[in-house]
Amino acid sequence: MKITICAYDAPGNIDGPSAWMKRLLPSLKSRGFHIRIIFFSDRSKSLPTYQYFAANGFVCKKIYWDKFDHEKMVELIDDLKQYPPDIFIPNYFPIAMEVARLIKSSAISIVMALHNDNAFHYALVKEYAELCDAVVCVSKAIAEMTIQIIPAHKGVFTIPYGAPVPEKAAAYPDSVLKLVYAGRLNEHQKRISDVTKALCKAAATIEGIECSIYGSGQDLANVKRIIAEESNGVKVQYKGSLDSHLVQQHLLENHIFVLLSDFEGIPIALMEAMACGLVPVCTNVKSGMTELITHKINGLLVDDRSVAFLDAIKFLKENPLEWQRMSDAAKETIHSHYSEELCNQKWFDLLQSLKPITTTGISQPATPIVKLKSIRLRSEFLAHSNPAAPTIFIPVYRVKKWLGRLKRKFLS
Repeated sequence: MKITICAYDAPGNIDGPSAWMKRLLPSLKSRGFHIRIIFFSDRSKSLPTYQYFAANGFVCKKIYWDKFDHEKMVELIDDLKQYPPDIFIPNYFPIAMEVARLIKSSAISIVMALHNDNAFHYALVKEYAELCDAVVCVSKAIAEMTIQIIPAHKGVFTIPYGAPVPEKAAAYPDSVLKLVYAGRLNEHQKRISDVTKALCKAAATIEGIECSIYGSGQDLANVKRIIAEESNGVKVQYKGSLDSHLVQQHLLENHIFVLLSDFEGIPIALMEAMACGLVPVCTNVKSGMTELITHKINGLLVDDRSVAFLDAIKFLKENPLEWQRMSDAAKETIHSHYSEELCNQKWFDLLQSLKPITTTGISQPATPIVKLKSIRLRSEFLAHSNPAAPTIFIPVYRVKKWLGRLKRKFLS
């Protein structure tokens, strides 16, 4: 079976969908699937997800993110015509979903993936779900909301990301209790400044605490500034970004995993940490956290990043038997319900059920460029949108883009 899937990459990219693909796609490939990955990418040569898949024998193609919308659509349509798949997974990209709309009359099955509990993903459902043979949600909460939006759709599925479960598990320490955050360093969603301040406060007020932050993202400078200003010599460190295959190795050196986001899909880093036996302390948000964590059974849910968070850390520091009980339960939760093998099998079963009897390719005539240029994405998708400028301004636009790339090349 042939699958074409869309992905994103840029320097330092460590997002959840990329980590998920690194686990799912090799599993599918080992079962005989032929996979082609279309990366909407930065123009940099440092593309960690692209390089990972290319080095592991996957067929990859780059479509540069900064191109005009219609140019990206033309490239994607041409690729789908040249290498027609049985199943096309636009993933969560509006531009790819617009292409799916254009090729829907073909025999190709279309699969949308919903990764987060936010307005962007629910706008995808409203705009494009009717085109899809399957809408795959990473959490039960996202699936429930999706069904509310499209109650008549019969192809809504819940398949979490999944995580490997190592044989080893974290052990309660004789002295220092180690807290860790691992993930994207951004204010939107992750609230990374508040997380850093909370860790500094915990280390300053609770004896025998050390804290580590791993990750990359646009707000790394805020993390470093807060540690410099507020740590006052306490043990809070930024330790850089980790390759996905090294994450659990480092997590096993810690005891508590901290995630204080405003919203989530189903966090891969949280599942990886629980699989290692770390006790999670997370904000009480509906998607992801409450699906994975039962309060005081396999972790602790908190309602703020200050008093309640500090109380949770104090409780675990003062009650090693409770830590151990929750640690064992956290690891068992992932092993029994969210292991990499279980979740990959669910994807395999779904894709097998969508396989067409024959592949006819894309036979409809080429869509006129004028029509492609006229397509406008919804307001929720502005971060993904780059409509063509009026013809008279295109040379100026291209010179500006070229100068920007030149500046990044020589000043980075």
